[in-house]
Amino acid sequence: MTQKPLHSAEEFYDAIAGSYDGMFSFDARLERAGGFVEDLLLRFSVATALDIGCGTGSYALALARRGVRATGVDLSAVMLNKARKNGHELGLDVHFISGSMEHLPEDVGGGFDLLLCMGNTLPHLLSPESLNATLVGFREALAPGGRVVIHLLNYDAILAQQETHVGTSRDGDREYIRSYEFIPPLVRFNCLELDHGVSPPGRELNSTLLWPYTREELSVALGRAGFGEVRTFGGLDLENTDPATSDTLLLIASDG
Repeated sequence: MTQKPLHSAEEFYDAIAGSYDGMFSFDARLERAGGFVEDLLLRFSVATALDIGCGTGSYALALARRGVRATGVDLSAVMLNKARKNGHELGLDVHFISGSMEHLPEDVGGGFDLLLCMGNTLPHLLSPESLNATLVGFREALAPGGRVVIHLLNYDAILAQQETHVGTSRDGDREYIRSYEFIPPLVRFNCLELDHGVSPPGRELNSTLLWPYTREELSVALGRAGFGEVRTFGGLDLENTDPATSDTLLLIASDG
């Protein structure tokens, strides 16, 4: 196995970007993102939106497909290149730019009706202090009356159960196994790629650190950053208001 040292978030996603759309099936993600975006647009008036930690672009592209002026921002240049390619193939105009969620107003400006921070992006902030400062930046990037949507794994359940298996997926000969190691207060996120097309199977492991933010931690931090009402849901289904047993957690907070 090729074992690499712990990566920064940028290094980690640069390393797995080539496999990402196979690991998570871009077409399926785009379809799920589209359904979620439609639900949001029925509830809120959105002309401009920012997808934070956009990866290969599924949410930004789903927004653009529905007439929203969308921007995607990510640390990983390799991920952004994939996002631009996906946008070109779909014939959608999205502005993809390099930037950090920790420096959002400086990197992308402001005036957005909607901020999306999806797919377990926020746990890459490795301290509560970094979370608090970043959420202040989120609020500064919003237009008056705008909203932020945060989606991540349900760490209340993960920590309580000490669940190490995150997920397994397969794309042809390649298998992807995602797992956790608990090193309080952080978790080590491992992504093991197995290539069954060669004998013996090829193996590559990439790892990075995450902070497992709980529902209460995020709700308190959003309030401290100046957000108003914070609603929580058990994932992308906005009808599910009981996150206790869900795999993921979704929070929607309003500006002021």
